[in-house]
Amino acid sequence: MPKNSRYRSRRMTEADMPRVLDIESESFDLPWTRADYAELTSRRNCIQNVVEEDGEVVGLIVYEFMKSRMKVLRIGVHPRNRNKGVGTAMIAGLIKRVSTSDRNRVIAEVRETNMVAQYFFRENGFMASHVIRDYFGDTGEDAYSMQYVARVEPVPESDRKKISKMRS
Repeated sequence: MPKNSRYRSRRMTEADMPRVLDIESESFDLPWTRADYAELTSRRNCIQNVVEEDGEVVGLIVYEFMKSRMKVLRIGVHPRNRNKGVGTAMIAGLIKRVSTSDRNRVIAEVRETNMVAQYFFRENGFMASHVIRDYFGDTGEDAYSMQYVARVEPVPESDRKKISKMRS
């Protein structure tokens, strides 16, 4: 989250679950359960964050670190807080992390019928890279793999010479 933002991002706790489950039921046709979140807690590479405004949880993001990328598993914003920049701030935080690490992209699988999510990711710099057939087991629906690729600035020649000398 930007420092001047009225939103605060932090790790999800058990105390957040009633509000998280409320956001789930308001945001998704097949909401995740408390057990789904508990299962993710056991995965070392999985991060579950919430976003607060004035002490109230208004959004959530769940993502995992992979070798060369981060994968968004879930992102949701309470309907009262949509179109206020909460989701964009969460994605911007991931993009910032991927741009300063060995990982060079963020991916998300989006239902082919979820136009709102497709537009959201596209507005945040993601492109559809390919279709994953029968991705969603509940309906057999296809998914678009949406991908943000971090721009890596080339190292100037003068800096490459300095790095080369340090390695010698």
